[in-house]
Amino acid sequence: MDKAYNTDKLIEQLRKQGIIPVIPPKANCKEPCEYDKHVYKERHLIECFIGKIK
Repeated sequence: MDKAYNTDKLIEQLRKQGIIPVIPPKANCKEPCEYDKHVYKERHLIECFIGKIK
């Protein structure tokens, strides 16, 4: 997911389902949340690759 989906409700719902969210905080976020930058870069790479093969 990208920054547009960085909401507390969504993150809480994902965690309840056992999913570890990897969503970077928005630039205007007062309290930026922690996320795994390495995993986010890998996900972004795969997403771009799938977009190119479409």
